[in-house]
Amino acid sequence: MEKLLPREKTKLFGIKSLDDAELMSMIINTGIKGRSVFQISKSIVNGIDTMDIVPEPEEFDKNNRGLGYAKSCTISAALEFARRRFNPKKLRITSPSEVLNAVYFMRMKNREFFVVITLNGASEVINIHTVSIGIANKTQVHPREVLAEVISDRACSYIAVHNHPSGNIEPSAEDIKITDRLFKAGELLGIKMLDHIIVSHKGYYSMLENGKL
Repeated sequence: MEKLLPREKTKLFGIKSLDDAELMSMIINTGIKGRSVFQISKSIVNGIDTMDIVPEPEEFDKNNRGLGYAKSCTISAALEFARRRFNPKKLRITSPSEVLNAVYFMRMKNREFFVVITLNGASEVINIHTVSIGIANKTQVHPREVLAEVISDRACSYIAVHNHPSGNIEPSAEDIKITDRLFKAGELLGIKMLDHIIVSHKGYYSMLENGKL
């Protein structure tokens, strides 16, 4: 069966059915000499995954020779517009399932991300920090890196989240180990860890809900 083009797929299944590269291909619309729109889109998405902020147009133009400044501006503008309109700050989190609204972008990633969601006294999101990006299904994280972000934001509490690119949401022995280390380190500093959540395209796993925190 012939693969559906992004616009055809959108018409049949909705915009949420598209993966990140397909979404990017709709933004840039065409490829460049020697590289298809889909090849360029994957390259751009992989580059964005390593950054916490919206890149300037020069970054896209430099890393994808031939893309051109006009298309680079279009990409940066689209990302900045989305950031401003759908910034999760002030989103109130009162249950593990609500965390998915703040980290939806992580569910389809093909690399493992470890992020920290800092919260104020009203359980509202202060910020979301990417602490570590791994390869395939493994990332390294140290409690001091996590807690440094919480302290910097003057947060009352935080939630740790990481994704499993494989789709399996069951925690590994290492996942449980780092949860315990983070919880104990936070106790020493008077910083409350509310949960450690694993997400994937198949759903989520809450250490709190499953009695592991």
